[in-house]
Amino acid sequence: MTGGATPETRASRGLARVDVLLWLGYALLAAGLFGPAFTITPRLGDLTEVLRSAGVLEAPRTLSIAGSLGELWQRREIFLFLVLGVTGFLVPVAKLAVFQEEARRRRLGLPRTRGLAAAEAVGRWAFTDVFAAALLVIRLKDVEAGPRMELEWGFFAYAAAAILTFAVSMRLRPHRPPAG
Repeated sequence: MTGGATPETRASRGLARVDVLLWLGYALLAAGLFGPAFTITPRLGDLTEVLRSAGVLEAPRTLSIAGSLGELWQRREIFLFLVLGVTGFLVPVAKLAVFQEEARRRRLGLPRTRGLAAAEAVGRWAFTDVFAAALLVIRLKDVEAGPRMELEWGFFAYAAAAILTFAVSMRLRPHRPPAG
């Protein structure tokens, strides 16, 4: 109930909620980046078990998003490392940092910056990583002789962090009175 609260009190409560959402976003993002994101199980159709027992097929591997970036770097797949590193790692961290700075500026009564609009615009492109990874997983599940990929809790934490940033963005966005 905010019926008797002053606009300043409501704004202060709103910023306190934003702070909670931001720290939750950092926690989810860290869990999503460094926790197990997916398990890859090599398969070759009906021959899978025979080849695995003979040691021809690799054992299933569980990877984190950060671990996957490390493997790309070790394999010298620099282009993929840069694209995924920027969109999947740097942009989400930077976006949360920009939102935190915007909340701090609001709390101090300082004017808004362009950072919020820029973070929203760039962040939309970074979230496409989650969508693309989900499509890839769906596609790989349909290939009988290809590897099987299972999503782990880290992937869902990463996706939740991305969605949470939209909620933070909406709470920080300046409200415009309805036209009329």
